[in-house]
Amino acid sequence: MLHSSSPMPPKENWLSSSPHDSLRSVELVRVTVAVVLLTHPLHALLHTDDVAALAQKLGEQGMPWSTGAAWLGLGVQLVAALGLFVRRFAAPAALASMAVVLVGSAILYAPRWFVLGGEAEDGQPGVEFSVLLLVALAAVAWTWRGRDRHRAAEVGLQVIAIGSALMLLPHALIAFVKLDFEGMRQWGEGMTKLGFPHGVALVWGLKSLELVSCIARLSRRLVVPACLGHLVILLPGMVISQHMDWFDVGPGEGGIEYPLILSACTIATLLAYWPRGTVAAEVRPVAE
Repeated sequence: MLHSSSPMPPKENWLSSSPHDSLRSVELVRVTVAVVLLTHPLHALLHTDDVAALAQKLGEQGMPWSTGAAWLGLGVQLVAALGLFVRRFAAPAALASMAVVLVGSAILYAPRWFVLGGEAEDGQPGVEFSVLLLVALAAVAWTWRGRDRHRAAEVGLQVIAIGSALMLLPHALIAFVKLDFEGMRQWGEGMTKLGFPHGVALVWGLKSLELVSCIARLSRRLVVPACLGHLVILLPGMVISQHMDWFDVGPGEGGIEYPLILSACTIATLLAYWPRGTVAAEVRPVAE
């Protein structure tokens, strides 16, 4: 007669699952961040006028030798972004990139917050993109700091999962806290003009979905459907709202690089929490 040698593990589903394969998820974020960061120094090498504009902004903030500082920052970012592609150099590359992002955001973007959405100021991007980069880079640096990467990745994944959900929370809350009925009405009418039915109701529904999904992800409940809810908003938004433009800070505004990293963090969380199903229990013959 066959008996199970251990209790049958609980079956996972979309409503209840625990994270697994964390390293794979952190890898996805590492590569995405590397690509995004690499575009900035490469663009600067091809468009030196943008470097002059950056140096001017640094000079206006009182930084000495602003032109040299601009080129130094871009040079460090180029080397660090390339290093992020190589697992062996991921940790020091992430730390170097964090230093550049932290200094740049403190000088150029603080204390403003938003880079996208109705609260963003034209020509005055905030720090939310920089903060998301710091969250992702910190997770990468922690994961690749030592030899036991799989164990470290469990912490790195949680940094990514919680950090990215927190980044979405202000966007979800703002409409309900400010009760910006006029702004939501204008947004809804714009959606109607694009061919979406019941535009005003649609945008209120999207904000509600965004908020509920944030709460679910932060509470680590219903993580898979919550991530899907955020992706329903993020992915079409890159086409409809950002028009697939690229840059959010520096050479441009209102692009997809910020929602792209948010989407990568959300997909990484989704993959990690995707249910594995029931694992068959080991069986062995037992004499009666």
